[in-house]
Amino acid sequence: MAIELRTQLFEELLKREVLINSSKLWKLMHLPFRYLFSWFFRFFIYPFTKNTIRLSVRLFTGRSFQLSFPAANDIYLFGCKSHSSELRLVKFLLKYLPEAATFVDAGAHYGFFSGLSSLLVGSHGKVISIEPTRNTFAVLTVNTNDLQNVQRINRAVFSERKKLQFFEYPDFNSEYNTLVPAAAIHEKYTSESYEVETQVLDELLSAFFDTTTFIKIDVEGGEYEALKGMGEYLDNANPVIVMEYFPVYETPNYTLCKQFLAEKGYALYAIASDGDLSTITNEEQYFKGFTDTSDNVVFVRPAHLPVRQF
Repeated sequence: MAIELRTQLFEELLKREVLINSSKLWKLMHLPFRYLFSWFFRFFIYPFTKNTIRLSVRLFTGRSFQLSFPAANDIYLFGCKSHSSELRLVKFLLKYLPEAATFVDAGAHYGFFSGLSSLLVGSHGKVISIEPTRNTFAVLTVNTNDLQNVQRINRAVFSERKKLQFFEYPDFNSEYNTLVPAAAIHEKYTSESYEVETQVLDELLSAFFDTTTFIKIDVEGGEYEALKGMGEYLDNANPVIVMEYFPVYETPNYTLCKQFLAEKGYALYAIASDGDLSTITNEEQYFKGFTDTSDNVVFVRPAHLPVRQF
């Protein structure tokens, strides 16, 4: 992707971020219909009907995007993710994910990051979008079906090929679907369970040893098993790994991930507010404020830091 287009998208994202961080009154003034409809549906319609509705919105990139509202309410309102960690991740990808790279989106949900990375890596790059959930995968397919460089896989990443019990929540809470019921943070919601096939990343990435690869892992407590399934790849390649960390609910899982990657020569980095990387020298201090929320952290070998594109 041309530097000019990356810059334009970055500037457009900053405009959306200003609105995201504004007051409720300011949001109402700038998004009167969407804001009122979102509020009314989430608090008066959905609690009684438990029925989602399929909506199509325009992303900050200009692409059309479908979602099962009120899930992904932030994308409905702003055309992008609104959580600080997600906004910083978007900035990071805009700045550092190069053209012709491979992007693995493990836990792709509706495909927001799959679509963004498809645009960034271009026709010579590849996006592998992995999502195990039945209903969510159907929406993901709609959102990426026209993207020729996206490969969709309806499986769950794991350390070995097998069938496992998977727990799927209603659409509104579909971001918390998981292989690990103990990792769920919305225990008051009832989940449906069924068997899914798993995907080992070593098998999937064996053809990409010589490719610049970014791997995003957002699998609600199953990150360590996902990493174990790419040990051979990590011994032969130097991918950038982005992983969601939830300090309150996933500390044991995260500790195992950190130890596993440290043994492979990886160091831990934070994504700063401008999208650049900064070394986390005091992990306890850095995560002190994340008492009820998550963060996206980056693992990379110091000798193979990604190159900024603009």
